[in-house]
Amino acid sequence: MRIWKFGLAAALVATSVQAQEITREGADELMEWCQRDRAQKIAPLKAEAIEKCVAESGFDRESCERRNRHFGEVRQGADGTVPGLFWDSELCLEALDAKRYFRRNPRATTYTPGVTRG
Repeated sequence: MRIWKFGLAAALVATSVQAQEITREGADELMEWCQRDRAQKIAPLKAEAIEKCVAESGFDRESCERRNRHFGEVRQGADGTVPGLFWDSELCLEALDAKRYFRRNPRATTYTPGVTRG
């Protein structure tokens, strides 16, 4: 009975490790999911910024939409780089880590999050 449980646990661990491996194509897909997730989260904030612009600045809607077209994205401000919104989600951090790994390791075919490679 104990051997069976150990074998089952080993199989589960092996399966979870395999499931965590990310291929180059998987990294691209993760980044697409990240971008979609960010866009969904940014959209209501962008709409709010446009409405505030129209109400408080006296600009017309088209001007306010143009002024906020890059809302939530990385930009250069007076105090330096202003980071984009929602890059700190778990999904985006994993996508960024995978993309960074593949850029630094051009021959690699898979990336396993959380595994330090020498």
